[in-house]
This record gives sequence, C-alpha cells and structure tokens, in this order.
Amino acid sequence: DEYVAANPHLKGRRVLDIWDDVIAALAAEGVMIWMDNHMLDSDWCCGARDCSGLWFNERYSPDDWVEMWRRVARRYGHRRGVVGFGLKN
Repeated sequence: DEYVAANPHLKGRRVLDIWDDVIAALAAEGVMIWMDNHMLDSDWCCGARDCSGLWFNERYSPDDWVEMWRRVARRYGHRRGVVGFGLKN
C-alpha cells in the first residue's frame, strides 16, 4: 500500500499494466524511454545482499532472463517513445 499511496488507483494492478500506462504518458509528453534490467527481484536496489549483479541468480536462470527480454521486446518494442533496451544495468 505504501508504494501506491500517491496513486491509489494503481493498487491491485499488475506491474506490466502500470508500465503500459507510464510508457503511454511519457510518450505523450515526448519523453524517450530506455528500458533496462536493473534488478532481477522486486526489491530495493544496490545493497550487499540484493543478488542482482549478474543476469541470473538462484531464483532466475539465464534462460529466464532471455525469455523476460523477449516478452518485454514483444510488448514494448513497437511503442511510441521506447527508443531502446539496456540488457543489464
């Protein structure tokens, strides 16, 4: 609930559905969007224990990571405003 406190209409929505809205809103304002894979797990970034330094970890295989990018590219590759994908940040 704290993550959507400023936008309560987002509560209960899937992340990809929220991304759809965010990407559409950014594109409508002329903002170019560069999507990247910063974290494998939904968590706060960049701690000593986040296990996201590589494209795989104990929960996600390299094949899972490749499939994730396939799905993201299919969903967003044609969207206005999306100018690129950073495979791993």
